[in-house]
Amino acid sequence: MELTTHPPVQGQLPLWESGAETMTPATRTRPAAAPRICPNPGCGYRAKGVSARGRLREDLQVVWLVPDPAGSEAAVERRYCHRCCPRPPHHQIADVECAACDCGGPLLVDALAAALITEGIMPDAVRRWLEDHGWREQGTGALVCPDHLSTQ
Repeated sequence: MELTTHPPVQGQLPLWESGAETMTPATRTRPAAAPRICPNPGCGYRAKGVSARGRLREDLQVVWLVPDPAGSEAAVERRYCHRCCPRPPHHQIADVECAACDCGGPLLVDALAAALITEGIMPDAVRRWLEDHGWREQGTGALVCPDHLSTQ
C-alpha cells in the first residue's frame, strides 16, 4: 500500500507543515493522586474506585475546628470523610462564613459551635485560628476570608 499526497485545496488549512514534521514524545500530565484513606485515626475508611477517591478528596477539603482534646484553650484542625464527620444531634455544628463571598470557612464543633450559636460570640481560639489563616475582621465585626480585602 502506498501513500499518496494530494495537492492542497484552495482555502483548506493544512494539518501540518510539510517538511517540518518532527516526532515529539507525547507528554501527559496526571492530576494529583486522590487520597485513598481517611486521615481520621478513628475511621480508616478506604476509598475504592475513582468516584470514591474523588468524594474523599472533596470531603478532606473541609476544615473542622474542634476543642483541643488536651484541654488547652486552642482550636484543633481536623479533616473527616463523609462517614465519620461530626453530625447533629450528637454534635453541635456552626459554620464561619466570609462576609464578602459567603465562602465556607471552617466548621466549628461542639463547645466552639455552642458559643457562636447561643451567645453569638466567636470563641477566642477560633478567632486566633482564623487570623493565623489570613482571615480579617472588618470594623463592623464581620469576618472576611483571605481572598478579599478588608473594607474598613
